[in-house]
Amino acid sequence: MMKYVISLLFIIGLISKGLSQESLPHAFLKSASKIEFQQIPGGFYLIKSTDIKQFCIKNKAELIQKHQGNFYVIKTTQNITLSSSDVFFEIDNKWKLAPALLSEYQEGLPRSRRKKTRVSVHTLNKDVFKSGWIYNYRNNYVVDVTPAELEQLLENENVSRIDLYRRPRVETPVVENDISVNRINKVHRLYPEINGEDLVVSVKELLFDVNDIDFRNRIRLVGTEAEETEQHASLIGTVIGGGGNSSSRGRGVANAVTLSSSSFLQLFPDDEQILSSNSISVQNHSYGVGIDNQYGNEAAAYDTNTNTLPTILHIFSSGNSGNLTSENGPYAGIPNFANQTGNFKMAKNIITVGAINRDGVIDERSSRGPAYDGRVKPEMVSYAPGGTSDAAALVSGTAILLQQQYQENNNQLPPSSLVKAVLIAGSDDVGPVGIDFLSGYGNLNAGQSIEIMRNDLFIEDRIAASESKDFVISVPANTSLLKIALTWNDPAANPGDQTALVNDLDMSLNNGGNTWLPWVLNSNADINLLSQQAQRAEDHLNNVEFITLDNPAAGSYTITINGTDIAGNGQDFSVAYQFIASDEFSWSFPTSTDALESNIENIVRWDNSFSESTATLEYNLNDTGWQLLDDQVDLQSDLFRWPVEDIGGSARLRMTVGNQQFESENFGISPELLPRVLFNCDEELLLGWSEVPNATAYNVRFLDDRYMEITQTVTDTTALLVKADFQESFFSVEAVFDDVQGKRGRAIDYELQGVDCYFSNFFAFLADDSFVSTTLNLSTSINVSQVIFEKTNGGNTETIAVFDPPFEELSLSFDDPNLISGTNTYRATIILEDGTRIQTDPAEIFIPMENTLILFPNPISAGSDLNVISIGADQTFEIVDLSGRVVEKGEISFINELVDIELRPGFYIFRTIRDGRTVEARKFIVN
Repeated sequence: MMKYVISLLFIIGLISKGLSQESLPHAFLKSASKIEFQQIPGGFYLIKSTDIKQFCIKNKAELIQKHQGNFYVIKTTQNITLSSSDVFFEIDNKWKLAPALLSEYQEGLPRSRRKKTRVSVHTLNKDVFKSGWIYNYRNNYVVDVTPAELEQLLENENVSRIDLYRRPRVETPVVENDISVNRINKVHRLYPEINGEDLVVSVKELLFDVNDIDFRNRIRLVGTEAEETEQHASLIGTVIGGGGNSSSRGRGVANAVTLSSSSFLQLFPDDEQILSSNSISVQNHSYGVGIDNQYGNEAAAYDTNTNTLPTILHIFSSGNSGNLTSENGPYAGIPNFANQTGNFKMAKNIITVGAINRDGVIDERSSRGPAYDGRVKPEMVSYAPGGTSDAAALVSGTAILLQQQYQENNNQLPPSSLVKAVLIAGSDDVGPVGIDFLSGYGNLNAGQSIEIMRNDLFIEDRIAASESKDFVISVPANTSLLKIALTWNDPAANPGDQTALVNDLDMSLNNGGNTWLPWVLNSNADINLLSQQAQRAEDHLNNVEFITLDNPAAGSYTITINGTDIAGNGQDFSVAYQFIASDEFSWSFPTSTDALESNIENIVRWDNSFSESTATLEYNLNDTGWQLLDDQVDLQSDLFRWPVEDIGGSARLRMTVGNQQFESENFGISPELLPRVLFNCDEELLLGWSEVPNATAYNVRFLDDRYMEITQTVTDTTALLVKADFQESFFSVEAVFDDVQGKRGRAIDYELQGVDCYFSNFFAFLADDSFVSTTLNLSTSINVSQVIFEKTNGGNTETIAVFDPPFEELSLSFDDPNLISGTNTYRATIILEDGTRIQTDPAEIFIPMENTLILFPNPISAGSDLNVISIGADQTFEIVDLSGRVVEKGEISFINELVDIELRPGFYIFRTIRDGRTVEARKFIVN
């Protein structure tokens, strides 16, 4: 039997030093007594130790969770004899519950004994569940439990963490796709061969539309996809890897990447064997489950996944809860901070991405950091008008391009830590000055990141505990900004750990006796402190460190990496760096492979390192001379809004900065053309479109094996196509202006346009019971010499109308007043100039005889309308029951009359009457 010594002063100190409700609540202690100078049996305990690693080795104990103030939860499997320096507490099993589940547990979860709650369970070995689990990832299991079963799990000595398992939801729909904000179009222009070819990206949510033409022949389903499809997944797939077949808006970041899918109904990572065997190197996660500030089971699982597969990069949307307040964790109650949506976003080796608008302003809905333990979140931002979903997708696509660039240089994929470092080093500062909890380390700049990778401006190495490594870089003259990012894939922490960092590396920059440390944010739980500007200091919290230096002098600089605290045999790390030259200007949008759309507002963009505040912007259309757009352009904004009028042609932009002028490449300006089907005959197809001012030609594209390819270049506004030459029915058109192309047109499926051979439709209907109205809608009048309308009745056919060109419009109509009893068949015949006759399908109109009476439906349900077909006007009707009583009567005004039946079930007689005599009668039944 154990003896306890109560130390009131110690307990008061223990509580005051940070055992808060959000770390390890003191309520979890079985008693307010510490265990002193006793031999204790195996089990879970709270220990305070200044050298927990040595303690665990000495006593063969297992570290389960770490908390502030050198407090730890350990598991012992044998009796331990305590020394005078050891401080132990027995703890209640509720320490295993994550905050959200603990809250519900304390409120009585669930209220029904038989009702089950879905939870995720982290186990210390795989013997806890032999069966009955819904999903399993390593030592994590998703199960449905009753209250009694939850109690059993709490008592299980091999269970260390239990959390609510929530259903994910997508982070809002994609509104539009503008790849110029993050300079992705610049990569497409400079390096078209870097397009994601031979790489695979996975979209983790519901299944995208596998028939989407923007994904044509680039889909790899691996068995992890959901059965249900969703438009959001298709839009995310388009942003990442759309082929641009549907329109220019359908062009993604990596238009040759292979797309895979994995269901987000399973929040844990996919099995490493599935990811590896299918060559998946990036997985996009544009979903959330609500604010959850803890290092939970899923967060630890993703860090494990990235250490098992060092080349896979998981990219998450930060969430759309930026204007909400966290209700749990150390930042509870602080508005507009620490509101990332899901504990999996607390993982260290991933990238979470927030959102900015087209002006580079951070979206107020974009979820913000810090992480639960004060780490910088999100890591970066990118353009996303509809939410952070598409922001993550842009970064995922860019990561694919960086992987391909590295692979071409090194014949293997880069570690995900290097891709992360390159993305961060290439980013641009937005929002508050420096790193911050709104934009992280900056805004994605794909153009700068690809240059870092192409020019090998990075370091890959490994460091041991207490080791120091130096790397010398040469800073060129006239550098306005130096940026350096250090990253490493840190080992997974224990679910529930109060701080997640396991291996602590430190970076510094040295030159001529000067030392620069990384930027560090104040992560104390105070809204004013969280908003403070970053300061230089050692960073012992993040597995990303970031140093910038303004206007560095040219020369050699030393990057020093220290292995401050490393477990195991060492830690791989990556460093990426970039030099921004001073007094430079370049156009980023549009380039020669881009086009502006006429009749809308366009945004033109540039990259600039001049210090001038204003400049002069002009444009030149079709070499007709320079026209002023603005002589006081805000040069530092890097963008200008240009409401382009109804113009077309080849254009250039020119910016005058001081006495220097910078011209853009030639680019096209045109509307986005939408082709029309003029005729769709058995063998040929004629497309037409609107004329574009100054167009010298038009490219007609068809859907080939993967992409829309040019089949004809014509100077007219029509194209005649032989249908047998094409396997698919999708076509698009774009204007050409000598050396450049206009806006890529939208693709149409000619089979879905409702157009037949020279006509769209032919129809006839009885109007006011006095004439038959007939109409033929031609799709084109090209090559048409005559149109004939005919009527057939009783085997006799007569011509009722003839139309000769030129036609005033393509809709031809004729009213036939000659109503003949019986079935009248109307048809139109189109005669072409070569004598070919094209007939429409017939349209039949039934004209009743004097004694015609047709009732339907029969039987009929009470309260429904009875259709009555008769000769029509000047008649009345009576409805008589089987006893001869008239139960309803009224007038018949039309050949097809609707009569509301409000009668009891039974048999009835419907009779028509004219001039006091019965014309016809029919029996009907009411159900």
